[in-house]
Amino acid sequence: MRRLLVLTIVSFALALVIASAPVRGKIEVYTDPDSFRAATGPLTELDFEDHPVADPAGSSFHDAFGPEYGFCSHPTCQPDPDNADGGNVEIFLNHGAYVSFAVPPQAVMVIVEGIGDNPFTLKVSDVNGEATNFDGRGVSYGVTYAGFASVARLSEVRVVSVGGTGGPIVFSAILYGDLRQPEVAGVGPGNSLATVGVAAAVVGGLAVFGIFLYRVRSRRE
Repeated sequence: MRRLLVLTIVSFALALVIASAPVRGKIEVYTDPDSFRAATGPLTELDFEDHPVADPAGSSFHDAFGPEYGFCSHPTCQPDPDNADGGNVEIFLNHGAYVSFAVPPQAVMVIVEGIGDNPFTLKVSDVNGEATNFDGRGVSYGVTYAGFASVARLSEVRVVSVGGTGGPIVFSAILYGDLRQPEVAGVGPGNSLATVGVAAAVVGGLAVFGIFLYRVRSRRE
């Protein structure tokens, strides 16, 4: 009897530990937009044709000297379908500037255009403070894609440096969303492994507790 009671308490304690533990994961890097889209669910595109930007995720741009916006003409930049002048309005971010998210997504991709072939470094951090640096390079008359994803959710993308001209870096758009969730048999899509673990622990605890009550009732009878 005592053993069943202990198992019940342990099962519920395990459920609480799983639920409260911070989700940790490696920050993955994507430089190919097709691979990034394959790894993510529906994405929100944040462009800068209309600014200041109104973003439902509450993204904010922090720049001691800006940020500033400017028009980039074709062929230096790819035309934006929403731009009546056949070019693209971009955001200019200086050294040390960063983009933060009030509702942190699991995946973010920044699209870099209009900086020639200058190198740059971005620092991407998740909500747990884990970070990774990305070293990229612009493409003259082309596009550089810098995508990042983590199950731990991303809190900010920071401009560490821009080589060559010294900056600023220029984003023509930012894509963000969540990762595709694996389907778990009997549970359905969209559930993380942590959620499944909590559910399993709770069900196990209820089962043990049910046996405990049955034993108590049997003894009384």
